[in-house]
Amino acid sequence: MRTMYDAVTPGNIPASAEIVAGYLDGRFAWTPADWARFPHAIKVDIVVFPSTNAGHVLDVETGDATPDQAPGWVVRRRAAGVDPTIYCNTATWPLVVAAFAAAGVAAPHYWIAAYPGIGPALY
Repeated sequence: MRTMYDAVTPGNIPASAEIVAGYLDGRFAWTPADWARFPHAIKVDIVVFPSTNAGHVLDVETGDATPDQAPGWVVRRRAAGVDPTIYCNTATWPLVVAAFAAAGVAAPHYWIAAYPGIGPALY
């Protein structure tokens, strides 16, 4: 099993992490030095603005992209040769699924955040 870390503060992630997810844009965008802390890690790029035609993952949360904006971002990323993912929570997921159906865009991968019990678990 491998563990992926993501954080708005890259210094909170162990430098030995095998997989890291960080932000390319927005308030918590990582700097080149932040990315350089993880020279051997697989890097997963997250964007929060649907107008950013970059990254592997679009963050669909309050203050970031909306469910209705997700299909257009996915179409642009697929055109760029990327197999995109949408990150959202369990409450938002049905809205995202409905937005893809309404837009006639094939569903992407989903990274669903849920917080059962006493700690975060991401599915």
